[in-house]
Amino acid sequence: MTDVFIAWVGFQRRAEVMKNYWGYDLIHLKNKYKDKKFRVIDYFQKTIASANFINKNKPKNIWIQLPPSVFLYYIWIFKGDRKIVADFHNSMLRDQWFKMPFVKHILESVVDVVVVHNDDVKDELVSKGLSGKNIIVLEDKSFKVSRSFSGVEKIYGDYMLFPCSFDIDEPIDVVIRCAEVRSDINFVVTGKHAGKIAQSVIENAPKNVFFTGYVSNEDYNELLCGAFGVLGLTTRENVQLSVANEAVSAGIPMVLSGTATLKKLFGKGAVFVETTNHISMANGILALIECRQKYEAECADLLNERNERWSKQAKNLKSRLEN
Repeated sequence: MTDVFIAWVGFQRRAEVMKNYWGYDLIHLKNKYKDKKFRVIDYFQKTIASANFINKNKPKNIWIQLPPSVFLYYIWIFKGDRKIVADFHNSMLRDQWFKMPFVKHILESVVDVVVVHNDDVKDELVSKGLSGKNIIVLEDKSFKVSRSFSGVEKIYGDYMLFPCSFDIDEPIDVVIRCAEVRSDINFVVTGKHAGKIAQSVIENAPKNVFFTGYVSNEDYNELLCGAFGVLGLTTRENVQLSVANEAVSAGIPMVLSGTATLKKLFGKGAVFVETTNHISMANGILALIECRQKYEAECADLLNERNERWSKQAKNLKSRLEN
């Protein structure tokens, strides 16, 4: 075996899309327990499973997805002569992960390459005390959206797609208020919401808001391709938003939070709005509808630009791994 990418999640599009380019085996380890009080047990079991896989298959290089930080400790002890690549997601910057003991030391001195998703995250890591010597920027890779033509998208009429993890930085309440203003269109909200938002939020939502819950990758692609626009929201700076890369890959124009990072990464094919202002969001959707062909053409241009930029970034990372 050459390389392996270990992700302690059920599925992660970023790692999946890069698999063919880097040639690693991708191992997803799902959460076995719904109740967070069993999280420590879950992490212990995942550490054992990861360690057993590594010891049995002896990969040359190991990619790990962060967070959680827990697996860094195993890497620290049993790295050997392997090269370690840490795919550093924005949530790793939260205190619960970043301030765990020795995390900064491991990232700086044990991990060979810390892969961040944009320049702003690199700057933030440097501001938090890392030297930056082993930090490489590698944005999300675009991909060809494969359609199964299941027809699931036809259920919702004309709709705006809002892929949501129901995290604290994604204001579902603002989307609902926006839907009340824009009652002429439908809003399809994907993502597992059980235990993350109150059932009353779903029950009291306007009739033009549809919560799908978890959908398969095939159905998600159908919903993506069938939407007239994709809504991508975050109240956090420096977040890249994987849904924006998915939209560009599918050629679907976007309404995005107007953060500095998103404006730099997705400066074409998107209308930028104030994340916590439902009127700004409603106006942004109207602007997208009125100039949809313009934004679709910009998406195509942006896709080419992002592909060229990613190729350069990947070559830089490959050179680092080969030296």
